[in-house]
Amino acid sequence: MTGIIEDYSTLISAFVNGNMASDVFRSTYLAKFKAEQRQLADNLYEELDTLFGDVDAFTKDDVLLASNPVFYINDAELRRRASNALTALQDLSVCKPV
Repeated sequence: MTGIIEDYSTLISAFVNGNMASDVFRSTYLAKFKAEQRQLADNLYEELDTLFGDVDAFTKDDVLLASNPVFYINDAELRRRASNALTALQDLSVCKPV
């Protein structure tokens, strides 16, 4: 599972750190998640799927943002949610002693 987390963390980090434009992140993340063939643990799937919904709700269209602000999110909100997802993935990657 660690390899999967690293793959997604690298992509999300590039976006959160400003090294990838929101449009590029959107298309890359959506394509990557839709094509994912590896077995995902339930908690990992939930985090990635939540971010998938957030990425899908991203728009730069001010008319859409104004028409349904509960659903659509802007660049700043997408970065905030991606940052939260990155933190969650980092937490999942840490082996906690029992």
